[in-house]
Amino acid sequence: MLAIDDSSSMVDNHSKQLAYESLALIANALTLLESGELGICSFGESVRLLHPFTEQFTTQSGARLLQHFTFEQKKTKIAQVGN
Repeated sequence: MLAIDDSSSMVDNHSKQLAYESLALIANALTLLESGELGICSFGESVRLLHPFTEQFTTQSGARLLQHFTFEQKKTKIAQVGN
């Protein structure tokens, strides 16, 4: 499971762009290595599952994922990610 911070603090210092690039690099590497299932969620005030483990990760699903990030959530509740 990859968890990406979707809070407003990610807009500073190019963190948003770095998060996108890191997500693409890690997801593609895990796919090429055939490491198994990949899940991706966003977190901030709430946690949202954006890519379930049961769905194969593709370039199209990766592009679709990026549309769900707003980087406008006002709080970062990291403890909710593990629940």
